[in-house]
Amino acid sequence: MTPEKLLNNSIYRAFYGRFPSLMPAQIECIEPIITGKNMVLCSGTGSGKTEAVMAPLLSKYWNPGDADESLFLLYIAPTKALANDLEKRLKVALLGLGINVGIRHGDRDDLTRKKVPSILITTPESLEVMLLRNDEALLRIKAVVIDEVHLLYNTQRGLQLSILLQRLRKYIDNDFQWAALSATIGKPEYISDFMFGGRENCCYISHPSSRDICPGVRLVNDLEEFSQLIFKLLENNKVKLLIFAKSRKACESIAYHLKQFKPLQHCCFVHYSSLSHESRLDIEKKFAFLETAICIATSTLELGIDIGDINAAVLWDTPSNVESFLQRIGRSNRRTNKTNVICIVQKEKNSVILDSIQYLAQIEVAKRSELAIKEPYELYGAVSQQLLAFIASRQGSFTKLGDLYEICSHLPYLTKDSIEIILDNLVEQEYLKHHGFKKQYGADEKLYKLIDLKMIYSNFALSSQMIDVFQGTQLIGEVPRVNSLKFKAHDMVRFQGKCWKIQKITPNEIVLQVNARDHDATTFYYDGSSVQIDPYIIERSWQIIHSETNHDEILLRDLISIIREFRSDFQKHFTYYDIPYCSHNNKWKYFTFAGSLVNKAIALYHNQTDFEVDDFCLSVKHKLKFSNIPSSPSDFSPFFEDLYEKTSNQSIYQQELPIDMQKHEYNQEWLNNHTIAHILERISKSTPKEMDSSVAKTLDLL
Repeated sequence: MTPEKLLNNSIYRAFYGRFPSLMPAQIECIEPIITGKNMVLCSGTGSGKTEAVMAPLLSKYWNPGDADESLFLLYIAPTKALANDLEKRLKVALLGLGINVGIRHGDRDDLTRKKVPSILITTPESLEVMLLRNDEALLRIKAVVIDEVHLLYNTQRGLQLSILLQRLRKYIDNDFQWAALSATIGKPEYISDFMFGGRENCCYISHPSSRDICPGVRLVNDLEEFSQLIFKLLENNKVKLLIFAKSRKACESIAYHLKQFKPLQHCCFVHYSSLSHESRLDIEKKFAFLETAICIATSTLELGIDIGDINAAVLWDTPSNVESFLQRIGRSNRRTNKTNVICIVQKEKNSVILDSIQYLAQIEVAKRSELAIKEPYELYGAVSQQLLAFIASRQGSFTKLGDLYEICSHLPYLTKDSIEIILDNLVEQEYLKHHGFKKQYGADEKLYKLIDLKMIYSNFALSSQMIDVFQGTQLIGEVPRVNSLKFKAHDMVRFQGKCWKIQKITPNEIVLQVNARDHDATTFYYDGSSVQIDPYIIERSWQIIHSETNHDEILLRDLISIIREFRSDFQKHFTYYDIPYCSHNNKWKYFTFAGSLVNKAIALYHNQTDFEVDDFCLSVKHKLKFSNIPSSPSDFSPFFEDLYEKTSNQSIYQQELPIDMQKHEYNQEWLNNHTIAHILERISKSTPKEMDSSVAKTLDLL
């Protein structure tokens, strides 16, 4: 019997009736799921991952003759926008079968409908709400799907979901079948380790993308030249472009310059997380409808939201990691097997060579379907949040230590002793209180305050605290709360790709009105903390510099001669196992290409106090020796305490942890990222070699 024959006929027609054949991943998923196995599926963007797991799961658990309608399948998406898009796709597929699809997130709750959905699409935070309220709709869950799981892996939100799913098991007093999906997973086995604590009854299916990538790396002088380039691409052509930028500020700036061309004013949109749900939906609909359009977005459109076919993805900045690069370029020509991507190098940034090399590294990795390998992190911040939320779900009543440990016991590193340390710390911080004579914990004043402020549901960073933005009485988005201090009434700002005048501003809201004058408008302030480049990209960039591979077919115009000349000159003087250095500003500057974390560790190992690091360089007052540097990350344990840095990217629950646990969390990247070990091995075998300052300037690092 072929795998397709195992599917329910109605379900098969609903999902696959329009296609001549199934994709390889779709065929391979059927038998394991039908026979009850859990699954981690890694398959390229646009390869039908959702259908691959939903068709067999519904064939297994949907009974068309069952009159008892209940929720039996939970589909967890990392964002509300993706949840909304998934609902539209599944509704169309399941139309006429009587399988109701609903949504539960901050903007909508279909569990309040008279007819309970059979499939509920939700987010980790909304699952938290449902469990905190002991929602009876969850009691008959048979299967759980986790989409875009790479966004949750090794994060506080991922740990939160891991424990939530353990709580769900306890709540329904039964197990459920699960499937985790992503296009970008380094090692699928690590997903089950991090999310579920083991690999029992789990299979791993991997079908890396085989799409033909057609890249071009292009140098532009500034935004004006870039805007002219985009205008020429669209002029007299039916073309749709998706432009990705790292920041909301960059999105607004690009939109402003593009709209100087009158034909582009009606078809140029911005899309980022600060916009309201309604605004984003409106933009997505307009962009999908138009034959010629541009959408400038941050990571909000990296995921599988359907905004129609895209002729090309344009990258205004180099993505910080391979996963992001793959997600972004994967939005191009999803209905064909060809991926068009234009990578922009900005001359005004003064990092032409480094940016070009990074693009070449990411393109090469994407073509080979290679990803960085990071073992599961041992995190604790979300454990604090989950312990508090579990007690809150019991109306704050005293709860046994054993019951609290049980919701975390699936993760081996979370021992009963570590849970008790976290609980006692929460008592000390007045979130919890001890029972008088039993090993039990109950709610204290600060836990009730967390519930009242609705901060109990999430593990987002403190830097993400936002206030609402209105046009009149209509909510159009949100911006960081610090903007209430930085702006005043009558200031001109750019938002949604338009110019506005601030009508009213308070600590809790900003009211705008449209204003045509934009020459003196500025952009709202957003968190400026820079995202470090993944060490994997840095190491691959170093390899590209020393490679003999010709990239002339990828580099466009002036970049061919610039990169060719640089690599030729560099390779004459330095090998892969050299560390170029020079004297600069009374310091010795070493071009390690090791990443900020490794550079900091090297400085600490040499007892340097006055040093500067970035992803490519280490500057110190005294010359260094590299031959004695340990090649194993664990050998740097005496310096773990000094490697730690408190950042605004921590959640409130991370900041309330005992300091030893905060430091342990911080050092997970150091200990569990395989690339760190690889870089240390290279550095320990390398020899410092002095370089002429002119070569350093060519490298765009002076």
